[in-house]
Amino acid sequence: MARLPFIAGKAPGAGVRLAALAVFLAACLAAGAALVICPKCGYENAEAGKPCVHCGAALPKPPPPPETAGAAGKRPGAVRPGLPPVEAGAVEEEIALGRQHLAEGSPELARLLFRNAAALALLSDPASLETGGDAILELLRACEPSGMSVPVPCPDCGGTGKRAMQRAGADGRASLLDGLGRTCEKCEGSGTVMAFGSIAERKYARGRAEREYAVLQRGRRMEPAGRAWAPAGTAARLTVEQSAMLRRATSAPCPECMGFGRTDCGACRGGGRVKCPERGCEDGMIEVKTRSSWSKTPLTRREKCRTCRGLGLVRCSRCDGKGSFVCEKCNGSGERGTCASCGGEGCGPCRRCGGTGRHRDAECAACGGRGVALCEACRGDGRQK
Repeated sequence: MARLPFIAGKAPGAGVRLAALAVFLAACLAAGAALVICPKCGYENAEAGKPCVHCGAALPKPPPPPETAGAAGKRPGAVRPGLPPVEAGAVEEEIALGRQHLAEGSPELARLLFRNAAALALLSDPASLETGGDAILELLRACEPSGMSVPVPCPDCGGTGKRAMQRAGADGRASLLDGLGRTCEKCEGSGTVMAFGSIAERKYARGRAEREYAVLQRGRRMEPAGRAWAPAGTAARLTVEQSAMLRRATSAPCPECMGFGRTDCGACRGGGRVKCPERGCEDGMIEVKTRSSWSKTPLTRREKCRTCRGLGLVRCSRCDGKGSFVCEKCNGSGERGTCASCGGEGCGPCRRCGGTGRHRDAECAACGGRGVALCEACRGDGRQK
């Protein structure tokens, strides 16, 4: 180890040298240098706070470590670095309001509140949240308890649960015998099958809920951040990355299916059944004329239509009774495609300054000197327009 020149306290100029050494030692400590110089003999020691390995003199104690975020937050009046921009109470309030509307029979409005709570939770401290992500997901599922399906009469057995049998009459015409025969294979004897309900009606309900949701959030003094709603003043505290995160979590769904992933069949208009094509069939009944050997006047009687089995409707052959098709625009995902400009991130380097934060020897006005900006193509939600 090298030794610094040092002269004892009685030597000429010792006070000047000692002051210069103290300044040099303080500079090394401030810079975080690994070596500690002994103030007595000038020997370079590897660790501070221990006796000098050369002369045994006490070395200066190491400087205290930088104050942590938690310690700073405990001091009166201190602001903890990295403080989440959204308090946990705001997330719980959204969840409580969603539960209330779900109990009152407004599942679509509750779904919007739960989704907004999930977005705000991304900007909150997860340790302080009472309702976790799994619980919010279960609440979202509860908004659609029956999924996308509704029960309709089985088109094969007409709702009887039995496979109808045909019997030839005296006139040579076949008639149906309800309730006889084997169990219907399509409905397995239940008489009903699950079909996708009308998507148009679901779109209508969702559109009305969107309007009521906006009115509700404005009345609560919430402010929009894309399609999300946050407490007043939150948007001004968000970084570009946080704003993009909030916008991605509440991005608009596929405009063709409004997030359902299916579109109505044009032939049956979402009903899954069409009018019976049998000539003369009215409400599932048809008039049959018979002749008798003792009467010259034909006799007329009404019986169930053989084609629709008394229902007046038959299964739509175009959609196979499902009433809808998988949305071709989003392939059933219910979401718009990923933005090609930002790769779905919603933000990226500022185009004006190239991510440097400086433009023409001045702070970039487009990004405020941060070098990051919301994607101009998708406006931060990471989806194609």
